[in-house]
Amino acid sequence: MIVGLMLTVPYALLLNSSDVYVNTTFWEDGTARRQVQATADRYHDDPDGLGKWTADVDAGASWQEHWRQAGQTDGSVTVTRNFVVSRLPGNALQIREVFSDPLNVFSTYTFTETISIHALSDSDAAMAGVGRKVLAYRVQMPGAVTEATARPVARGGVPDIDGSSVQFSLDASVPEHQITVVSRKVRWAFIIIVVYVLGFIVYQSAAFVKRTVSSKPKRI
Repeated sequence: MIVGLMLTVPYALLLNSSDVYVNTTFWEDGTARRQVQATADRYHDDPDGLGKWTADVDAGASWQEHWRQAGQTDGSVTVTRNFVVSRLPGNALQIREVFSDPLNVFSTYTFTETISIHALSDSDAAMAGVGRKVLAYRVQMPGAVTEATARPVARGGVPDIDGSSVQFSLDASVPEHQITVVSRKVRWAFIIIVVYVLGFIVYQSAAFVKRTVSSKPKRI
């Protein structure tokens, strides 16, 4: 059993949608935005249930916004929910910045989370395996992603890393997944301050030496 459960997605949402995306976006100060988006094909899925099933996604806080959009030509329906919080609960995002690691020119961000695919019965998991249902989970980090892992291994193998973002394809037939994403961002403000201070010290030292030399009495 993987501990630290935070994100729970009902299997009913995956079963009755053609696509389900969960997005987690972090800013440098730890502020996080969660978003779930599900699209249903009116002829094969159950678009009327999307509002309830997206609301049933437990992402660590209450959903703040909700909107529904109908496709112009194919009759599809897309439902999106999101929220923004100053920090996700449970210290899901660990930040190593200048105060904790003053000699490093990088800030390091580590995000670890457990995702549960909540099935009502064993037959749900079996259906997910046969139908090859997946949950597309995208994480946007501050700085470039340097490491991304999923346990068990995500569908398709290696996560898709693109600069500061990474996407996992999580097998809906597996009840629990744990992901870890690590990113690094150059501390430009810190570097500029250090360069300025060092430059000021060098300037003052040179000025002091010059004044000392010029103040010495000259031999006649």
